[in-house]
Amino acid sequence: MSETQFFIFNGEAGQVKRLRTSRDPFMEERIKNVEDLPSREGLHELNISGSSQFDQTSLGSILEYISEYGGSVNQLVVCDLRGEPHLFINGRATSWYNKGDKLGAGLSHVDVSDLHRCYLQSIADRNELVIYDVKQKIEGMPSELKVNIVEVDSVMNERTLVRELFGCGYQQVPIVDHEKPEVRDADRLIAFYSSTPLNTWWHFHCAGGQGRTTTAMIIVDMLANRRKNIPFEDYLKRHYLIGGANFTELTVDPEKQWKYQDAVERVDFLRSFYEYTHDADAHQHGLIYYSSWLKQNSDHSKHGDSG
Repeated sequence: MSETQFFIFNGEAGQVKRLRTSRDPFMEERIKNVEDLPSREGLHELNISGSSQFDQTSLGSILEYISEYGGSVNQLVVCDLRGEPHLFINGRATSWYNKGDKLGAGLSHVDVSDLHRCYLQSIADRNELVIYDVKQKIEGMPSELKVNIVEVDSVMNERTLVRELFGCGYQQVPIVDHEKPEVRDADRLIAFYSSTPLNTWWHFHCAGGQGRTTTAMIIVDMLANRRKNIPFEDYLKRHYLIGGANFTELTVDPEKQWKYQDAVERVDFLRSFYEYTHDADAHQHGLIYYSSWLKQNSDHSKHGDSG
């Protein structure tokens, strides 16, 4: 096994981080970091939540938390935003670490599913595995690891865990860690949003519950509230204030320089998506896909009539 490819546990057993819903109050400790409080218009009416990667035990805790805000198992769909191969060994969330979790980059959701299936099959008959706890990272790469020799009692993918053990819905929109969604990812989220009942509760998660999860929650917020006059910055602020990543200030922290450009491109994507959702003329006959909107604007530009 290459020193840059190995199994790691995702988080602490039975715990989940950055769990929040769109109905949570703004966090007092974060309000001081925002100059002007954003509007909450339309936020409470959303049935969405987000978190880091859960395991078998903490998914139960998530369902209990969501139920306090009106969500139920029958209404809940877990939206898995992780493109990197991950599975559950003895109920613990485990992933195949590969050079900054970039394994699966550039693949469609179908190809990502096939990749995950291959890794699942590769260990299906194993009685014992070496799985590491990541104790410290430098520039996104593990710098301190703890070795665990694990006797394998059960192995399953996330779809099986969510659907068969908990009776919830499951969808996957695989996005590369730290990066903006691809256009096809945005279209897939739009398709899910448009085709599900209004009372569906979406729970989004990535590995850490920050970048990809916050991005997806903002996307759904923009879709649901596209007819309201909510400034772009308010979407970023309000998701930060309920516990998401802070996309409002992209400072060049020397320790985070390695992912600064990705962060800039992600905000640029969200600004473009905001323009897409708030283009009333484009959606006058129904919500069109983001890819179609980009093509229309590109065609207009080519003909010199983009305004």
